[in-house]
Amino acid sequence: MEKKQFDKNKIIKKLGDGIESDVYLYNEDGNKTVIKLFKDEVDKDNKELKLELLSKEKLLLQEMKFLNRIYKDNKFIGYTSTYEPTEPFLNYMSKTKSIKINLLNQLQDKYQVLNENGIYIGDFNLENFRVKDGKLKLIDLDNFSIDGLDFDVKNPYMEDYLNKCTKLDNIDYYCFNYFTMSFIANILPVCLEAIIIQSGLPKEFNNEECKKIYHDLITINDNYQKEKYTNGNDVTLLKCMKKGLFK
Repeated sequence: MEKKQFDKNKIIKKLGDGIESDVYLYNEDGNKTVIKLFKDEVDKDNKELKLELLSKEKLLLQEMKFLNRIYKDNKFIGYTSTYEPTEPFLNYMSKTKSIKINLLNQLQDKYQVLNENGIYIGDFNLENFRVKDGKLKLIDLDNFSIDGLDFDVKNPYMEDYLNKCTKLDNIDYYCFNYFTMSFIANILPVCLEAIIIQSGLPKEFNNEECKKIYHDLITINDNYQKEKYTNGNDVTLLKCMKKGLFK
C-alpha cells in the first residue's frame, strides 16, 4: 500500500460512520473509492501494521481490496479501498429463513477458512457484512485480528469470551453462535440477552426441543465450546436450523 496525502476536496459524500471511523465516497486519481478516516482515539499504529498484513492476504482480496494508506500532516489517518455498490446486511433481518440460512452458511464458511489461516473476525454485527447478488461480503476488515495483532474494537460477546479465555482459537465460533441467534430471531445482538432475560425466549424457540437446543448452545459457549471440542458434539444453532427445527 502506498502513502498518499488526504485531500478533503476529493470527498464526494459520506457513506456512514461508526465507533472508530467515518467513511466517505472519495475521488482518488479519477476513480470512485472508499476512504475510511479513523477518529482520534483509535490506535492508528496498530491499524497501520494490520493494514499492511491484511492487504497482502489473498483470502481477503475477494472481499475488498485495500488501495492506499492516507496521511495528513505526516500522520497516518486512514486508508482507501475499492468501491463496490452492495446491499446492507440489515435489510436481510426480515427475509425468509432459507435466505438467512444461505447467508449464514456463507459467513460460517468464510470465518472457518480465515481461522485456519490465523485471521479472526471477532466483531460479528450487521454493519460488518454486506450482500451483492446474493453473495456475502465482509467489510471492516481492519478490525480483524491477524498475526497476533489485537482487535481494535470489541463488542460485548468478544469481551465476554476474552474475559474467560486467552486464546483466540474459538472466538469466532462463540460470537457466530450469538450472531446467528439474533439474526434468525430478528433481534439486534446488543438487545438479545436483555430481551431474553425480560421476556423469555423469542417465539422461534417456543417449543421444548428448541428450548433444549438454545440452552445447550449457551452451555457450549459459556464453557468454551467444551462439548464441541472435547466430546465432538456440535449443536450450533445453524446446524439445528438446517434440520428444520426452526419453522
